[in-house]
Amino acid sequence: MTTLTYLNPIAAKIAEIIETKGWVQYKESDDEGHVCLMGAVNRLSPPDVPAGRLVSAIAAKGSQPRFNDSAGRTKDEVLAALAGVPGSLVLRGAYLHGAYLGGVNLRGADLRGADLRGADLHRAYLRGAYLTDADLRGAYLHLADLRGAYLTDADLRGAYLRGADLRGADLRGADLRGAYLTDADLRGADLTDADLTSADLSGANLTDADLSDADLTSADLSGASHSDNNHLAPKL
Repeated sequence: MTTLTYLNPIAAKIAEIIETKGWVQYKESDDEGHVCLMGAVNRLSPPDVPAGRLVSAIAAKGSQPRFNDSAGRTKDEVLAALAGVPGSLVLRGAYLHGAYLGGVNLRGADLRGADLRGADLHRAYLRGAYLTDADLRGAYLHLADLRGAYLTDADLRGAYLRGADLRGADLRGADLRGAYLTDADLRGADLTDADLTSADLSGANLTDADLSDADLTSADLSGASHSDNNHLAPKL
């Protein structure tokens, strides 16, 4: 039996839990205490859980449950995937489709070109993160902290950004068609050339946001606040 070497310390902790408790599919844990990949993550010490979500998503190359519960998957394959996580995470262009990353600290992370379609990033800390050209279609970003984030040309179609903090974010050229931005804080955000067709901006704070040449066709702006400094020259 080959002994695996874990380069990432959090990956090593997750693997140790699986080795100690045993592994299971289709549920977080069974009556004998065996755990799935996310079950092991949730049994880390509380301070390590958010990092564990990110590490497990890297190992699974996206959705942790989909990887763990794939037909024919084995415990050895799960452990090998964890062993393959590098000590220093490289997130640029990462495949994180459907990953569960709620509450993860990604401040200043380089996620340029990353595939985050359908990812759960609720309450994630993405302040100053680089998300240029990232694919965030259908991502769940409820109450996420995106202050000063770089989202130039990002694809946010259908993304759920209710209550998200986007103050000072760079959203130039971003595709926000059908995005849910209810009660989002967009103060000082740059939305130049952004496509907000059919976006829900009800209750959003757009004070001092730059909406030059933004497309607001059929967008819901009911209850949204704005100022005379909005550079409001949208395509309506």
